[in-house]
Amino acid sequence: MKNAMDIITSRRSTRAYKPTQIDESLLTSIITAGRAAQSGGNEQLTHIIVIQNADILRELIKISKREFAKMPCTEGMYSSLTSTIEHARDADFHFDWLYSAPTLVVLAHQKGHTNAMADSVCVLQNMTIAAEALGVGSCYQNVPHWLDAAAEFREYMYDLGLGRNETITCALTLGYSAEKPRPPLPRTGNPVTYAR
Repeated sequence: MKNAMDIITSRRSTRAYKPTQIDESLLTSIITAGRAAQSGGNEQLTHIIVIQNADILRELIKISKREFAKMPCTEGMYSSLTSTIEHARDADFHFDWLYSAPTLVVLAHQKGHTNAMADSVCVLQNMTIAAEALGVGSCYQNVPHWLDAAAEFREYMYDLGLGRNETITCALTLGYSAEKPRPPLPRTGNPVTYAR
């Protein structure tokens, strides 16, 4: 069994998944780890929406492609968002931002809450670390957050449990990796300053 530091430093984002659904006991452990995350004022307001129905996942991809295709690309826009919009406009591009993952976890929080993003990302990070420890692949997903204000996407998410007073903060794909193990990427960013 790896220790905590080995798990954190060896984790890689998974961008190709096997079709097999993850074991329910592993999913429960991953969700439990997420729910154990710290939150501002210990309010515990992050809403975890777990989607495993293949038809629903396919529909989310279709809706998101339509919504992104309507968005303008603007100067200075985050490069990954620009790329996603451009891919959505390409009729021949296989627009599967889920990478065929059998499970999508969407996180939401109270609209206008100061700690919405921070609380949600703490939950997500705990889940990615737990997934790595349990042999489950995972990948942070921005797409649902980028579509938080997209009418069709939000309406569909309401049917899946999103509250009308909630904002979509982030998401996570989960499943067994179909990729060969890769070494961790070198960390050259995230500078550290000490004041001692």
